[in-house]
Amino acid sequence: MTTPEDLLDRAAILRTLRRYSQGVDQRQWDLYLSSFTDEGTVEIPGYLEKRISAKEFVTFLSGTFDRNRLSGQHVLGNTLFDLRGDRARTVTEFLAYTTEQQDEDVAVQRSAGLYVDDLVRAEGGWLIAHRTLVRKSDNRKVVHYDQRTAALTRNAARNPAVAGL
Repeated sequence: MTTPEDLLDRAAILRTLRRYSQGVDQRQWDLYLSSFTDEGTVEIPGYLEKRISAKEFVTFLSGTFDRNRLSGQHVLGNTLFDLRGDRARTVTEFLAYTTEQQDEDVAVQRSAGLYVDDLVRAEGGWLIAHRTLVRKSDNRKVVHYDQRTAALTRNAARNPAVAGL
């Protein structure tokens, strides 16, 4: 039976998952790191050779993908919860879009998969101790953005409040 405390825990866990996504999408690394324990780790089977710390993942993302990155956006859904006292496991479906400048055009990357998270209750909420990112599909398409649209996209990604729309 689901208790009121379970509902509060689920809401707090969803806030943590959203901090991760917003932090990655907006490149607000403090927000991203606030979703992990100090020892938090990330692994992507078939993509990263080994499990790395959440801090190392920042270096990986910003060093590998940010040179031409315009924007990113996550959509999270269908989260399943397994709550066990001060520990929890969630499985969340995600859809992530990233746009990158590619000469005169823009490449749009669509990735879908699962976030499998092991979380722990901490002071002030729930934190991810370990995330496994399971990729189910990737699709890349090149499209044309005029200069104004590319600039608006880039500005909105860096600071949504001043998107210029």
